[in-house]
Amino acid sequence: LDGSYAPEGGTLDVRYKSEQQLAAELKDIRDHGAQTIVVYGQGVLWTTRLDWDADRLDKFLTIMDGAGLGGGPLYFGGLGYWDSPPIERVQEVKEIADGHGFQPLYIYGIDEATGKPLHDERPYWQQLHDMGVKVVVAVSGNAYDLVGDLLDVANFYGPPGVTEAEK
Repeated sequence: LDGSYAPEGGTLDVRYKSEQQLAAELKDIRDHGAQTIVVYGQGVLWTTRLDWDADRLDKFLTIMDGAGLGGGPLYFGGLGYWDSPPIERVQEVKEIADGHGFQPLYIYGIDEATGKPLHDERPYWQQLHDMGVKVVVAVSGNAYDLVGDLLDVANFYGPPGVTEAEK
């Protein structure tokens, strides 16, 4: 799904969808075998993390429920990819997701971080785990050695090497 929920009404552009357009696309995705989707920022925010709107997320999840994609895990990348969102913001997302029966909640870490920046996410990811939230992020290289105990879903860039895959 490529697009944003636009409560003011959809367009013919792929990015801005009315409730009806979004529901139709989500149902089509479900009919083709998907059990969930990754909800990116554009799906629930205007354009940036600063434009956070909890009501939009609530409505987006209501539409997902209606399309038959509710009740499972929620993979949420809607809080930014270049820094760690405030824990209070994650708590808001968790409360909304829980209210719709989406469990567990996965929060997207810093996209494609490697080395020290990836390792530096450890304390934040531990806070997420302490809240009952899981972590998903795109990684490569020696990610397992740095964060393997805290990373719940690794989206590898390219195939992992044999040694990494065995870990």
